[in-house]
Amino acid sequence: IPPPLAAVITNIGYDHTEVLGNTPSAIAGEKCGIIKPGTGAVICAPQDYPEAEKTVAAAAAAAGVPYVAVAASDITVEDCRFGALRFSYRGESFVTRLTATYQAKNAATAIAAVRACRFPAATAPEAALHRGIARAYIPARQEAISLAPHVILDGGHNADGLRALRESMEAFAPRYEKLYCVVGMLRDKDPQNALQAFFSSPLLQSRLAGILTVTPDSPRAVPAADLLELLRTLPLPQVPMEATDAPADALRRTLFAMRKDDLLLCFGSLYAMGELRRLLLPLAKEKAESEKEKGWGYR
Repeated sequence: IPPPLAAVITNIGYDHTEVLGNTPSAIAGEKCGIIKPGTGAVICAPQDYPEAEKTVAAAAAAAGVPYVAVAASDITVEDCRFGALRFSYRGESFVTRLTATYQAKNAATAIAAVRACRFPAATAPEAALHRGIARAYIPARQEAISLAPHVILDGGHNADGLRALRESMEAFAPRYEKLYCVVGMLRDKDPQNALQAFFSSPLLQSRLAGILTVTPDSPRAVPAADLLELLRTLPLPQVPMEATDAPADALRRTLFAMRKDDLLLCFGSLYAMGELRRLLLPLAKEKAESEKEKGWGYR
């Protein structure tokens, strides 16, 4: 395999530990397998675990490859709203449709990678870079699939992912009156710690109005009823909770109970997000059409 123009290491978290290892350093070491002598540059995203960044830097030095660390201090989220994120990287402002606040770090890493590749200006002008960031789209990564009613899908499925989702949703929470959650998890993702990472937020708890658990289409799925029991072990406010293996009716009830300033957040396994997306798109459109006289919009 020829050396790449750039090797990009995104934020390291505890996932696939049965293959990659049980520490951030071990996982980072496996990820660094993409770094080869002759690589144009190694770009390291802001890391939650400092030892992971040290491992990446050492691997770049060992391969004799230029190293670029994207610093969190160089990134500022300027505005975060449903379906749009404005941020600056090293003082330069960008806009993206990637809604989550954590996507500012990912976008800055992509910007650093493009610039490190030293493409000729004719093939990668700055205007093209800004357009690419603006148009970037990732399904089920805090994806706003409907603006009225407000519906977000996020494939965060482990403690690190749900901690990032929690921090991002805390930026959104003041805009909404009530938060309804739909959750589906896999057994091998330590679901109890993952749920604790998300629901530990006092701000999100203050908005929480109901939780629906579903069973992802996977042999590794936590059954909806078992996931509900896990949730009951957490110190959550007294809100309606329901488990279902056939969520269409429950989703309809929730959507049609929602008011203009409420939010439906679906998160967990991507196996669940695909099915929920299929069910929710037509339901959200039906809800929007029924509320036209109230001035709601729909995308």
